[in-house]
Amino acid sequence: MKKIVLVASDIMPSQALQELNKELSQLSCEVVSFLGFGKGINNAPEIPKIIASANAVVTGMSTKPKFVEPELLAINTAIANGVPFGFYADTYGVYRRPWFENVRGKASFLFVINKEEAVGAKPLFPNAKIVATGNPMWEEFYFPLLSRKESRAELDIADNQTLIFCPGAKVLMMNAALFINTIEAANQLALMGKNPVVVISMHPGDPNPPETYADLIKYSRVPVKIITRDILTTSDIVPGADILVDFCSTTAIEAAHQRIPVINFFTEIQLGRLEEIIGTREWELNRLGVAEAVYGNAKDPPPNHQPSADPEGFAPMRQRQEIVYPAPPVKGAAVKKMAEAIL
Repeated sequence: MKKIVLVASDIMPSQALQELNKELSQLSCEVVSFLGFGKGINNAPEIPKIIASANAVVTGMSTKPKFVEPELLAINTAIANGVPFGFYADTYGVYRRPWFENVRGKASFLFVINKEEAVGAKPLFPNAKIVATGNPMWEEFYFPLLSRKESRAELDIADNQTLIFCPGAKVLMMNAALFINTIEAANQLALMGKNPVVVISMHPGDPNPPETYADLIKYSRVPVKIITRDILTTSDIVPGADILVDFCSTTAIEAAHQRIPVINFFTEIQLGRLEEIIGTREWELNRLGVAEAVYGNAKDPPPNHQPSADPEGFAPMRQRQEIVYPAPPVKGAAVKKMAEAIL
């Protein structure tokens, strides 16, 4: 029986490797998972002992240095014991994350989301088998639990209101910039005779209580709702949205899968953070045409066309969303590709 060890700290890679665990277990493998789901891996000290007798190791590629520590511990243990290891790069540009620079050349395999990412990754992973598996969790985006009508009913949003959905991040200053500018744009829509409502969802990793953002509700002319995870999940809000506004989150990809217009709002600070974690200041969704970028810094002024003022003007974007994110041939295709490559 083959023994496979899975290690990931961030939420999305943890969820994907959890699905991979199920698939490998069905193929009669012994699977040991160390998955943090964005909250840290409490039993990380046990990783070296488990990996010493493993046949293969798969890790995520987390966003923060402190989250990377268990993944690098697993990788370095695998190297020391001659155990093949590889990475799961769950979204665009993840393979460029600098924390893994010193171990890329020793990886046996790399899973990426599409063929274009595979081509880009090859120079950095010269000895790895690179497989365009897709993202197991993205497959689920086509099958939301709530319909548009059900989602809006849960949020008490009327048919004649334009629901502008703004999912939060983990960092207060990033959220403040995003939320305030989105509400400013919504207030401009109200002056134009539109009927907007802004729905903000709290990121599960945001350490600030909802009360931190209370002034957004108090001083906005347009209705603002702050939704926590115990009320409704981000994925349950997406189907009811008319427009999604965020920095560069997975929720934007989820919305694009459901043909909902996406606006990525960038400040200079956010562009710098993006460059730090993926090595470029260009977010792939904007390059692909499945989202539109609006810049809130002096260097890159907003374009003359403000997409949020024209909710009906997104037909070309929706066409690109259909091309870039076609419906999956079958649920579970991504984890099957991963399991096959590992075995």
